[in-house]
Amino acid sequence: MNTFFTKIILLIPFLYIAVNQKFLMNIRYFLIVFLFPVLTLAQTSFDAESLQYSISNLSKQQQLYKILSIPYDKFVGDIQTSETLAEQAVDLAIELKDSSSLAKAYLQMAEVYNYKDKREKKINYNLKAINIYEKLGELSKAGYAYGALGYSIKREDIKNALYYMRKGIQFIEKSVDTAKIDATYDNYGILQGMEKKYDSALYYHNKSLIIKKRNNDSIGIPYGYVHLATVNISLKQFNTAKKYIDSSQIIRLKRNDAYGITDNYVYYGDLYFAQGNTKLAIESFKKGYDLSIKNNIVFLQKYCAEYLCKI
Repeated sequence: MNTFFTKIILLIPFLYIAVNQKFLMNIRYFLIVFLFPVLTLAQTSFDAESLQYSISNLSKQQQLYKILSIPYDKFVGDIQTSETLAEQAVDLAIELKDSSSLAKAYLQMAEVYNYKDKREKKINYNLKAINIYEKLGELSKAGYAYGALGYSIKREDIKNALYYMRKGIQFIEKSVDTAKIDATYDNYGILQGMEKKYDSALYYHNKSLIIKKRNNDSIGIPYGYVHLATVNISLKQFNTAKKYIDSSQIIRLKRNDAYGITDNYVYYGDLYFAQGNTKLAIESFKKGYDLSIKNNIVFLQKYCAEYLCKI
């Protein structure tokens, strides 16, 4: 579709908002659509099942590379197929005796079980990855794995979660390769918010977002926006929070990000629940619940069901 007309279509809901509310409150959305930096959208059409079929005739090394290169939002968007692919990556890496790739495949398996809410398995695979990276002396990757481990246990054990995340940040900051430091900063900000240390949470989220924007990271930026939204909800800065969620949703809709779009309905639910807007909260959580069933995102199903019961 012609780029100009695509932008016009994307603007329709915001034109409606502008007519019914103050234009200046919504001008930011117009600027986002027209002036947002060019994002890397080449992977938008990714389909896990199609990849599974298309790589069957490739060499084992090429198959491994393709699986380990799946974009994060697409990987979690079809967790059942991604689990099969991650298991295949583990087998290929072992067969090829590729330790670094095996560690990365273990991290993919940890992510699968994180989204399936399988505590012991996600921790086990994270520890396996950390063990390999430390033996290889790949401190940055070990740091990222420590950060992922800490983040994955934040609900069950906040004390150790903070410990592992700090250790991960230290590892990455000491390394020459700081490629994934933005994700670890961002997730550490979430833990700071859980501890009600909102200034610290904003500091790490903004620090991460600066890096994401510098890298034109179309996957990471929406996460940065909704994480800032969460802090602003806690601070009762509801208008600011909604702008951040809206900004995230624009990008996720452009990427056709199944997980991210589902997740954003949950953030809208959080916002409206905090505001006391029962009707919109129910609508948002119901939408999030239905999409989480469709996309097999277990922990979001539980979250939405819990809040629908509270309401």
